[in-house]
Amino acid sequence: DYLYTVNSLIGQNEESNIASFKIDKKNNGQLVKINSIEGTGGQNAVHISLDINENFIFVAHYSAGGALSIYKRNNDGSIGQRVFLDTFADGNLHSVYSYKNKFVYVPDLGRDKILNYYYNEKTGEFLPNVNQLNGLLTKSGPRHLEFHPNGLYAYIIHEFSNDISILAIDSTSGSLSIVNDRISTLPVGVGIDGQSAGAIRISLDQKYLYVSNRGKTNSISAFGIMDNGRQLDYIGTYDTYGKVPRDFYVLKEHLIVLNQNSANAYTFKINSNGSLSKLFGPLTIGLPLAITPVEF
Repeated sequence: DYLYTVNSLIGQNEESNIASFKIDKKNNGQLVKINSIEGTGGQNAVHISLDINENFIFVAHYSAGGALSIYKRNNDGSIGQRVFLDTFADGNLHSVYSYKNKFVYVPDLGRDKILNYYYNEKTGEFLPNVNQLNGLLTKSGPRHLEFHPNGLYAYIIHEFSNDISILAIDSTSGSLSIVNDRISTLPVGVGIDGQSAGAIRISLDQKYLYVSNRGKTNSISAFGIMDNGRQLDYIGTYDTYGKVPRDFYVLKEHLIVLNQNSANAYTFKINSNGSLSKLFGPLTIGLPLAITPVEF
């Protein structure tokens, strides 16, 4: 029923803003602004998410060393007071994810880390977990995280090295450990020069994992999920018919991709073997950055 957004003033060395909107489902999904917060404690906010119970709002900031801000979500959908702020000198935080409302993982692209926190779901506060992951490739650029629905594994996509790491999750301690590493998002023989990985999603039937490649290929790569989540089997790479596929979303039988620099979107059919076939497009959209579904 509500939508939360970030607004970054890139290049102006100013703190970001966030806003809340009511989704008017009786009026074709029109957005009605509820409130906004100016000055989130960090610059260039790039990701916003909620905890599992939708009681707190998490904001990751990319620039000026990186910052992590947590806000109370009020019952009317408005953004309440800030309850937590953590700032860094040399990081580039790219996203924030709650795991079972016990732990929170924050990919830090600048320092090649996944920050691990204990999460207090009553207060919204974070405490650094004593169990931190080591061993990610230097200059790999961890960007986005996706959990396998079984809760045993997570998949991290690396922007700079264009590959995926499969991580085992200890649900008691919250610790992460690498079980499979350096799985390329690109076809065999295609180098990483001029490429950068973007988004990562799992299909609703839990059989397939998809990632986007931005740059020379401008593509979506598909993988079969094997061995209960421990392995990935490469299926193929598919043209997105545009430039810089920054984000995409996987529906039951379809995948919708946003091409940022081409300002358009395409819809693909997900075939029975996980491969993709173009169905519709282009739909012209001004500089699309992110996509999320709304049920009517």
